[in-house]
Amino acid sequence: MAAPGAPFSQRALGNCLALFRVFIGIKFLTLGYSKLGMLHSHMMATMLTQWGTDPKNPFHSYQQFLLHTAVPNSDIFTILVITGEMTVGFALILGLATRFAALVGFVMNANYLLATASIGSAWLVNQTFMAIELLFFFTAAGRILGFDAILARRFPHFPAW
Repeated sequence: MAAPGAPFSQRALGNCLALFRVFIGIKFLTLGYSKLGMLHSHMMATMLTQWGTDPKNPFHSYQQFLLHTAVPNSDIFTILVITGEMTVGFALILGLATRFAALVGFVMNANYLLATASIGSAWLVNQTFMAIELLFFFTAAGRILGFDAILARRFPHFPAW
């Protein structure tokens, strides 16, 4: 991406992308951390039930998934959400396996989007995050000021970086 001898504008763009990647990583990390209080509680089950029974949500099949799969297994889903958000956050901050982290983040946000489709602000936030994750995926954003740059030199044919 932004090689040391690159023109200033290309270097500046690469550095901005890295800063943006770290910012989004911090957002994921703090979102996951803020959900730690949901462990060993019924907060996730309550939230999933509300989303699964919202009559304004147009994705009825997804609501059935929430009610019949996610709610009965809400303890597992709580751990998956927290672990997923914190792992994606750390990976983006470090620029480590950024493409994989962006893909995992995209899938998570796609699920959040389907679950909260009737909540206007949530819809917009999830769409925005999904677009950003695609940007990180297709630009190999971890190769700029991240561990992916080192790994790409060592293992140039591995697609995760």
